[in-house]
Amino acid sequence: MNKSEKINIGIFGFGNMGRSIFSVLTKNKKADSQKIFICSLDVRRVSGAICVASVGELLNSCDIVFLCIKPQNFYNLSPKDSKIIRKKSVIIISIMAGVTIANIKRILPSKKIIRTMPNLALQAQGAVTGWHTIKNNFSKKELRQVTNILNSFGLTIFTKNEDMLNAITAISGSGPAYVFLFINALAKAAESLGFSSKEARQIAMQTVKGSFDYAQQADDSSLDILIKKVTSKKGTTEAALKKLNVSNFYRKWQQVARKAYERAKELSNYDIK
Repeated sequence: MNKSEKINIGIFGFGNMGRSIFSVLTKNKKADSQKIFICSLDVRRVSGAICVASVGELLNSCDIVFLCIKPQNFYNLSPKDSKIIRKKSVIIISIMAGVTIANIKRILPSKKIIRTMPNLALQAQGAVTGWHTIKNNFSKKELRQVTNILNSFGLTIFTKNEDMLNAITAISGSGPAYVFLFINALAKAAESLGFSSKEARQIAMQTVKGSFDYAQQADDSSLDILIKKVTSKKGTTEAALKKLNVSNFYRKWQQVARKAYERAKELSNYDIK
């Protein structure tokens, strides 16, 4: 965001993602250019923030509020909370998985609602954040403020169709677990060949990091070409990939992504309680 702008940002819920958002906002803010407010049942004091007692106070104190609570906790808000927004210009940014904009409006009747799906890498400012909203409900200044904040988390992808957030969830939302699984599998394979657990982890982590860095520098090459560069005829990599059965490997991951996507759609189709 423009560091000269005065803006109040609220965070409703202070779990892992709420804390990560707070960390990034705090790291990027200029002194006195913004105030951060937090509302959480588990938190009464946070250095660098103003803690408030109710979601109503949070919404009416802030220009932008992140909804970082669990969907079931959102649905359990008291019916009176549907009338707590006196500050009608407040922008609501939800990171709640599966809670549609339509259902958010039924509890918090604001026109300025943005649904997002960031992933775990937000904490390291390397997230992929899919987001959707009705842009006509915002001024140019408001959209600039929102996009600047989301861009501070990492890569952003705007989806014209809200349903595409389910696809983002299936790929980048769940994606860190897929990557950690691969790193863990590679490390365990290294252990099976005689390396210590510490050495195996270092080898696996650096192999993934180095490969990623190389792929970024070779952005004019497709991943298929990069795979071929490592795969010498009758060499060790070719032998390994034959054992893996690459065609089946690709099919399996398409099935994995489809399963996650279908589950995300199921969550989005839950009626409000």
